[in-house]
Amino acid sequence: FPVTIKKLSSLPVGEPIFKDSYLFNFLDLSGKFSERQLEDAILDRVVKVLTELGKHFSLVGRQVKILVDGNWEKINLVFYHTRLHCYILVELKKGKFKKDYVGQINAYIQYYRHNEQSEGDNPTIGLILCEDIGYEEAVYALGGLEEKIFIAKYGLELPSERQIKERMKRLDNVS
Repeated sequence: FPVTIKKLSSLPVGEPIFKDSYLFNFLDLSGKFSERQLEDAILDRVVKVLTELGKHFSLVGRQVKILVDGNWEKINLVFYHTRLHCYILVELKKGKFKKDYVGQINAYIQYYRHNEQSEGDNPTIGLILCEDIGYEEAVYALGGLEEKIFIAKYGLELPSERQIKERMKRLDNVS
């Protein structure tokens, strides 16, 4: 992960834009919390979050409203990547990845490409952040789409030693 079918040709060589997962343990969230509470916690600590996301991200807005067929939709977070010269739309999702999220973010990407991008901007990218991802569902959901949608996991605490060992074992079996 992040899951994508094709490589982005515009990515700088050797410099990944998205990590495989993000550690948000500094957000002080535990147990039951809503997507809105996650978003509030992220924006309360925007500098730490921008550092976790990586270099060249700048925050454009939160709960950015767009009007589609007379209905207001809200994009959780909108960033601009100053190195790639493109908008990055982020949808925060509680729980496991669902294929429906791809259609939602793709619609937002298309809206941005038609209504917000300026001349000289590169195509808008979408990032879906979920607590967990089923690899096959993600691959099939992204199949046939442009390579501008990514899916990554977020965590609120470091993995246990047991979880790290299990992941290492799975990686050894793949090699």
